[in-house]
Amino acid sequence: KPVEVEGEVENTGKVAGDEVVELYLTQPQAFETPLRVLAGFARVHLAAGQSTHVGFTIDPRSLGQVDAEGRRSVLPGEYTVSLGGAQPDAGVAVETARFRVVGTAELPR
Repeated sequence: KPVEVEGEVENTGKVAGDEVVELYLTQPQAFETPLRVLAGFARVHLAAGQSTHVGFTIDPRSLGQVDAEGRRSVLPGEYTVSLGGAQPDAGVAVETARFRVVGTAELPR
């Protein structure tokens, strides 16, 4: 089942500009799990003071991890999504949320 992530982006500056909104996914640690993966991005243009709604869908294949035998599965555990103008821990404000997966779902190759 896909995961929907939504948020608001606001230009708090005094001039119009573009922002690249980045969505990062942190997965439960398993065989060679990366620290985080870029799960989506969108470039938005905002006038000064303007805000807009952004939405992303993370499909099960993107949630999955590949094990040592080459099987791709969605693993049980806690997942974190981070939405903002940069990776988490980059010194830029990002919003985060967590969700939990119960059970393992093996995905087709």
